[in-house]
Amino acid sequence: MHMKAKIYCEVTCCRCSGLASKSRYYKNSETIARLKELTKDWVWDENLCGNLCPDCQKELKNKS
Repeated sequence: MHMKAKIYCEVTCCRCSGLASKSRYYKNSETIARLKELTKDWVWDENLCGNLCPDCQKELKNKS
């Protein structure tokens, strides 16, 4: 019996490797909606080419 591959959805910080809470296997569109809601204070950093968690955003802002 063959099963379809499972898709794991996560958001990680490119600086500290922190993992957003509620990362999980994709079940339906609600999986993505929850993840988007929980990471609304995360940002994409063009210079680092990755996501930044709120803590790393603050640290980088304080250094500049």
